[in-house]
Amino acid sequence: MVSGAAGVMQELERGSGTHRPAKRDRFANWTKKTKIGRRSITRQLTLRQVTDLKSAWHHAKTIGQPVNRFITFRPKDINDQDPEQRIKTWWSWRNKLAQFARDNGFDFTCLWTRESKRETAKDEHLHVLMHVPPPLQKRFDKVVRAWCNGSEEIDVRGCTYRIRRNEKGGEESVLTYIAKNSPQAGRYLNHTIQYGGPIFGRRYGLSTNLTARARSRDEVQGGLRRDLRLPSIQVGVSTAVPVAANEDAPSRYRNQAA
Repeated sequence: MVSGAAGVMQELERGSGTHRPAKRDRFANWTKKTKIGRRSITRQLTLRQVTDLKSAWHHAKTIGQPVNRFITFRPKDINDQDPEQRIKTWWSWRNKLAQFARDNGFDFTCLWTRESKRETAKDEHLHVLMHVPPPLQKRFDKVVRAWCNGSEEIDVRGCTYRIRRNEKGGEESVLTYIAKNSPQAGRYLNHTIQYGGPIFGRRYGLSTNLTARARSRDEVQGGLRRDLRLPSIQVGVSTAVPVAANEDAPSRYRNQAA
């Protein structure tokens, strides 16, 4: 038995050391929330965002760098990653695509969206539409597939600017496919929609040469060239390639893969 001041100190140490609160999981039930820290949690693309994607898609062709590769990343361990890790995973894959462009001397031109299963946010995946110069396309496809040893975690194929019409008269293309989780686009643009799940952080993105600021700058420069009757300047050559598809694409796309 310990008495006196020593006994009191031991009791205090014992009491303070055994009742520390458990570390809080900031991502507990995150799929039910709308924001964590500075990052929002969204469940769909807005009409404004779909319009931004569509404008960027067309602008890529206008500047002579049409997106002609459709890449989908589906990591097997994505459901084991917390929302913050997923952001790092997608950044890493996009950076590898950008590195291929840098290594081969062409501008990185792309637009991307993230999707997940409705309510649960499981099986999150990343769609990327990217420009690759025609002489490099076969090599690009081979290199990208090799990143996961040719497994189903990465799907890469060609895509075009072909636009069809659905039964409501709305546009259907590879762009509307990667932007299909937008009830607003379904309502106002008659797009075919498919509901998705929660996404932590940015749900879509554009390379710097496709942003609204870049599009406005290029339009001003193009207007000046037209006023001065100067020839337009384009980089790259637009080449038709097969319509994009992947394992979850509508049946009209599935059998038209590159």
